[in-house]
Amino acid sequence: MARYDIEDVTDALVTYLKNNLNTTITAINTENGDSILSSIDTNNGYVEQFMDSIPNADPFIAVGVTEIGTVDSIGPSATQEFEISCIIFFESKDATTDRKKIWRYQRALRDTIQPA
Repeated sequence: MARYDIEDVTDALVTYLKNNLNTTITAINTENGDSILSSIDTNNGYVEQFMDSIPNADPFIAVGVTEIGTVDSIGPSATQEFEISCIIFFESKDATTDRKKIWRYQRALRDTIQPA
């Protein structure tokens, strides 16, 4: 049975998002005939929950992990569930556009992580 450290999982998620999220963002902009969503800077647009500074990027993504708890335990082995959060931060410009951005970025994350 393979074992993974949670940092390996989060590193793999960030790499996956860097390689795929902007393609989904472009597709959503094309589908809607506008460019409300901005691409995420793959060099400066990602931060993990334990970082001390906020990236100088707009938008940027924060990736965080919360330990949910032990699910099953058999002797010294224990299975744990973790929740990984991906939050996109962007500069607020106006309420109408911001509302659309929130829903579209949410869709971009969902469609990238769980493609149809």
